[in-house]
Amino acid sequence: MGKFKMCVKCGYEYSNVYDRRFHAQPVACNDCGPEYSLAYGQEIFSGIEILFSTAAQLLDNGKILAVKGTGGYHLACNALDHEVVSRLRFLKNREAKPFAVMFASLEKLREFAFINLKEEELLTSWQRPVVLLKLKKSLPESVNDGLDTIGAMLPYMPFHYFLFEKLKTLSLFLPAEI
Repeated sequence: MGKFKMCVKCGYEYSNVYDRRFHAQPVACNDCGPEYSLAYGQEIFSGIEILFSTAAQLLDNGKILAVKGTGGYHLACNALDHEVVSRLRFLKNREAKPFAVMFASLEKLREFAFINLKEEELLTSWQRPVVLLKLKKSLPESVNDGLDTIGAMLPYMPFHYFLFEKLKTLSLFLPAEI
């Protein structure tokens, strides 16, 4: 936390032994950060609007992104693009193991998979796990190796929600892969 410059309020909470945020590493504040940024080639994008527009445009155009999340990095690409998913398989040296797909919402997920009440309860719980569901509408074979099931998950952090607002495609996120 030494390199992270906190505002006065966060600094007080972080250093006050009686505060619940005493030495809490995941400090998040509208005034002092952290802030999102996107590195692509030699450029670094910051500022919420340009960052998410650029990330969505890259994903929509067949690029693969590494997204830093709360538990590590995720790899993301357009799950409906067979070529990009195949490229991701090659890069990850992952021949056939199915990928999990993150859907923007329960409604969008319902277009592709059957969901019973228990599965819905799991998908919308605070843990936001990957849930194995029976497919209703097929995805490219490169996503799930032609199986009739899909590992599905819903957004669980603000980054995902902001990104899905800008995306034109379905996004594939690989949980904590790198």
